[in-house]
Amino acid sequence: MKMDMRNDVSTLQAGQYWKTEKDDLEIVRVGKLVAQYRFANRHKKKSSIKVEQVSVIQDYINRNRGVLV
Repeated sequence: MKMDMRNDVSTLQAGQYWKTEKDDLEIVRVGKLVAQYRFANRHKKKSSIKVEQVSVIQDYINRNRGVLV
């Protein structure tokens, strides 16, 4: 069974841009346990960079049906 790489959240990489139902999510930097990201609302400027565990970001993308752009 071939996986769709556009929706593969298991490997976050720097520079990825995810479109979700609410906002857009840009991955800035990824480490072993944590990642830096920022939300980009379609109607506002980009927000500040935040740090969170990789698993939490992956769960957010899955819950909000994120699509890799």
